[in-house]
Amino acid sequence: MFYDLIPGKQAYLESVENLQQGTYLLLDECPCKILRLQLFFSRHGHCAYIEVENAFSKQIVKIQRSIHGKLEIPLIQFEEYSLIGIQNDDFLTLLNSKGTIREDIKMPQFKELANKLRMWFEEGKDIIVQIIKYMDKEEVSEARCEE
Repeated sequence: MFYDLIPGKQAYLESVENLQQGTYLLLDECPCKILRLQLFFSRHGHCAYIEVENAFSKQIVKIQRSIHGKLEIPLIQFEEYSLIGIQNDDFLTLLNSKGTIREDIKMPQFKELANKLRMWFEEGKDIIVQIIKYMDKEEVSEARCEE
């Protein structure tokens, strides 16, 4: 699929009426997943009520937009890594399925996820972290404990 990328961004504009549940959009330069989308048509106008979840804080936000408006949709990739270490400067030591080690991803900025990672790591559990890549950024978006 080809998109007209926004100059200087790895994102494109999409009409609100073409959005789908599960798609990510950008709010304040942060990727948010569409949880619910309702379109309303009346003789007074058309609007969309969109409920999104911030990819990092997991905060739910409700927005309202004109159906004829456009929103920024980031190009997103997800990768999973095993967490094998937490350095003193809060950088994570990550191992992918090919055996490559990365040490360039910082601890998540949202305390709840960061605290969960520290607790699991200190308990010696096997931890899988999901890295979200968007607009030349890479951050931990989720983590799970494999027992």
